[in-house]
Amino acid sequence: MNRTPSLVPSLIAALLITACGSDPAGPGSTVITVATVTVTPDAAQLTNVGQTVQLDAEAFSAIGTSVGHKDFTWSSSEGSVASVSSSGLVEAVGAGSATITATTDGKSGAATVTVVLGAF
Repeated sequence: MNRTPSLVPSLIAALLITACGSDPAGPGSTVITVATVTVTPDAAQLTNVGQTVQLDAEAFSAIGTSVGHKDFTWSSSEGSVASVSSSGLVEAVGAGSATITATTDGKSGAATVTVVLGAF
């Protein structure tokens, strides 16, 4: 009886890898690169500690088309003025101005949030 390993399983695996490709989006798909990020509204004013505003972010390609659903990382330049959740919900913390930034694929967009306590 011959105990030499068969090459057939290795050849089948190699053919499957080649046929499927290494593109994480799948064979035949197109990966669109993010060129810009827009945050809306681009400015907001809050007048009470605890008051909130929902910001939304959208990523666009170099030709200006939406790249579809993307996950964004949100941050505030001034945590003592405004905090921001992972979904873009901004909450007033204290008086001042903060830049709220949304980032995906290395590209960012921003909005300015001003907190004026006691403003009518």
